[in-house]
Amino acid sequence: MDEYVDICVLESNAAATILTSLLETKNIPHRVVNHRDSAFSGAYKDSLGWGHLEAPEAYRDEIRAVLESMSGGADTETPE
Repeated sequence: MDEYVDICVLESNAAATILTSLLETKNIPHRVVNHRDSAFSGAYKDSLGWGHLEAPEAYRDEIRAVLESMSGGADTETPE
């Protein structure tokens, strides 16, 4: 099994839902990690974003292409 790495920051639940749907249609393995932590009342969401997407490194370019198709990647940030 490939190691999952951080691919992009997701700024909203809507962005996560849309991206997940698009990746599933392309059979791209991934997981969404929500930064909400009930113990801290979501305090980290402001600095870390709503959540992030993880996937095997081999899919990074394909995922970036999907992100670009999503209104120019609105609501997401991709690490350099």
